[in-house]
Amino acid sequence: MMPMPLSCKYTAPAGRVLLAIAAGLALYMAALALSRAILPGGEPGTGCHEVMHSRWAFVFGLPVSFPGFVLYSLTLLGSWRARTPAGWLGGAAVATVLAGAAWFTAIQVFVLQSVCLWCGIAQGCAVAGALLLWSSRKKQPDPDEGDGPLPGERGRRFYAPGVALAGVGLMALGSLPGFAVSGDRLPAASAEAPVLPLAILGGKFQLDTDGYSFLGSAAKTARTAVLLNDYTSEACRKSCRLLPQAIKSLAPDVRIILLPAARSPEAEKIQRTLAAVYQSQPGAWQTLSTMITSGRIILSADEVERAALDVTGAQPLEQAARAHAGEIDQQIRLAAAVMQEMTGDDGAPVLPQLILGSRVLACADCDETKLSAFLRDDAPGLSPPDGKALRPFLTILEPDVQLPDLTPGQPHVFQIKVRNSGGAPLKLGWLAMEQGCEVTALPPAPIPPGEIAAIGLRITLSAEGGEITRTLKINSDSPGAPALVTLHAGAGLRLPIGS
Repeated sequence: MMPMPLSCKYTAPAGRVLLAIAAGLALYMAALALSRAILPGGEPGTGCHEVMHSRWAFVFGLPVSFPGFVLYSLTLLGSWRARTPAGWLGGAAVATVLAGAAWFTAIQVFVLQSVCLWCGIAQGCAVAGALLLWSSRKKQPDPDEGDGPLPGERGRRFYAPGVALAGVGLMALGSLPGFAVSGDRLPAASAEAPVLPLAILGGKFQLDTDGYSFLGSAAKTARTAVLLNDYTSEACRKSCRLLPQAIKSLAPDVRIILLPAARSPEAEKIQRTLAAVYQSQPGAWQTLSTMITSGRIILSADEVERAALDVTGAQPLEQAARAHAGEIDQQIRLAAAVMQEMTGDDGAPVLPQLILGSRVLACADCDETKLSAFLRDDAPGLSPPDGKALRPFLTILEPDVQLPDLTPGQPHVFQIKVRNSGGAPLKLGWLAMEQGCEVTALPPAPIPPGEIAAIGLRITLSAEGGEITRTLKINSDSPGAPALVTLHAGAGLRLPIGS
């Protein structure tokens, strides 16, 4: 056998290093996505944030970076096998890396119109590493006979593209709304990814599901509904007794988040005590909640607090109440806002309310059969009490735009990105612009729920330069006043030569 060329000697190690970097970055991004943390430099309004929080960033409920980590790791580990990288299996690994990078890059550029720097670095390292490994093996004498069901070059040509297309096709299928973990029965605003806040009532309200007490499955992938619940209401206590049995009859798993409504100061004290118990010991919360709903304790704030001290202990309860005071306040305020929205004809809140997406069931006189049918989508439920149907909601991703250092007299083209956070297609109307700014492009069709679209704009400073502020008013069929975007543009004043 001829000695290995010097260039080939270093090609394989370089490829392995690049693949290791790609695998590490992919695992890091997957861990942050699962923990709901933000990537460094990926704050709201940035390309990384838009990409990593889109429905395309998840495959069957998992961050797309996790299967990327698995693929890069397997390709790296397989590079030490004598014949695989030059055979059909190695060709399939390299082809899948290339096809996956091409697919996700195309999604960013043509669909999301946002680019994630972290994704680009990881994919670039993976592609370069895979090609280097493939090149190093191709330069070595390596008879390919018997490698795979179809031997030789013919086998590589057949199996490698087939495996790549199947893998990328599976990723694309897993990203579609109908195949999302929670299913397309939830509103699109929450179907982007299970790690995003849960949207209810057509996107009017959103809540982070972490930190709320719940009934049913603890899985993050469970189908999730919300119960507007006040323990001082007998109807609410009845619903809390019936729902566990109704949930057991359903498949897949279902989770019911209890939104802590309070119609009186006494009820609010009870909710705060229960929330603190849940933050301290979720198992103890289940015990205390059962004691309340079954009537084993007198329903007063003092008696509930006394029972809470018995099941958790004074010190853990006090520590939890102090550490999570802000979170508990936020939960109660959100429940109050939802309760104000869900009122009857007499203006009084209707309790309890079971909310699934944009459907609402007033379950004061419900039984297990009605509750199960509603959660299965077999029962349509009621519209919100005021008759509101699914509505679009216009959200400006960057309402305050800074455009520094523009060239005086020269047009500058940029984009304003908007999201439809509601449950119905969003139609943009006319745009009111101030002098010096004009619209260059509008979305060609109504914006689907949960999707992001770009409005193209062009602004031109006067030849004298200076700074200007312009306001863009976006009219749409979203409820409320037109959305406003403020543009701040400027150019450094240029002093004449010799001054």
